[in-house]
Amino acid sequence: MKIQPFAPRLLWLALVGLALAPRSRADVIYTNNGAQIVGQITGVKNGRLEVTTAYAGPISVLQAAVTGISTQRPLAVQLADGTQAEGTVSAGIAPGTFLIVTPIRTVTAKVADVRGLWESTANRAGPVGTEHARTWSFELNANVNGRSGLKDQLGATVGARASRVSAQDTFTARISVDRQSTAGIRSADQLKAGVDYQRNLAARSIWYLRDEGGYDHVRDLRFYDIAAGGFGYDLIKRPAVRVTARAGLSYRYEDFSNPATQDLAALGGDFGLANVMQLRGNSLVNRVTYVQAFDQARTYRLTHESYFELPTSLTRLRLRLGLTNDYNSQVGIGIEKFDTTYFAQLLLLWQ
Repeated sequence: MKIQPFAPRLLWLALVGLALAPRSRADVIYTNNGAQIVGQITGVKNGRLEVTTAYAGPISVLQAAVTGISTQRPLAVQLADGTQAEGTVSAGIAPGTFLIVTPIRTVTAKVADVRGLWESTANRAGPVGTEHARTWSFELNANVNGRSGLKDQLGATVGARASRVSAQDTFTARISVDRQSTAGIRSADQLKAGVDYQRNLAARSIWYLRDEGGYDHVRDLRFYDIAAGGFGYDLIKRPAVRVTARAGLSYRYEDFSNPATQDLAALGGDFGLANVMQLRGNSLVNRVTYVQAFDQARTYRLTHESYFELPTSLTRLRLRLGLTNDYNSQVGIGIEKFDTTYFAQLLLLWQ
């Protein structure tokens, strides 16, 4: 008899658990009349989102009536301008928009622009011909700073990046040019260009190749190049968070303008750690790379980059705030080994 009062509570808790369990795994469509349609989004056809629900079976919802979409599983989305992106989806800030969280960045899109939608190729093949589909994205970034008065200063940094992402691999190419003059003295004169390619071996393991080269006249580097390759492992691999460790072999070459400085050509190890987080429309990126020469214990280079990327009122324009650190143990005579740069950049993105 003493157990009876607890029976209704246990039954109520069980019913609540059963009701909430499918919702945590389901897709949600938000409509302009405040309704939330819970189920599994299966596609888009003739201006309607198709969704299968547990309570009404397959139904379709007018795209014009949808104010947001959210999922906890990756989806592949194709937009009216040909853009294709794969990732988890969440409702956007403005009504009628949504966010696609990809491994590289968050893409903002309008529900009305969706022309194709299917389960991500990371889980299973999409429509015919999409199982090896690759999504390209491009960016231009720039920042200009100046100062006059006690000390005149003028500087500019411009760069470009192209990235291609698929379920099997990731490729990135980038280039940047940095020029700055302080009180008539050159304080920055640098060009960097590089490529990075990594391919999945299994669910979390990868192999990679990378190369970076350019010049840094302030550091007396007429030309430098670092080529490396090896293997990596995703310590954390979630739709919105990815932490990847890599290790391999490297070849480092540095040619100095000053004949008194010995040029460098050394085989060594290559180690890296990267963390990419998507925070509801914002991106937080941290990367650390360490290159160590085998035959010279004191010859190494450590680079670090951290930035926070925020959306703006314009869909294709974003703001990036961050810093870079570069420590090079092998530099020209009288040149600082450690360099820190703070930056605020405007980015123009398209796909």
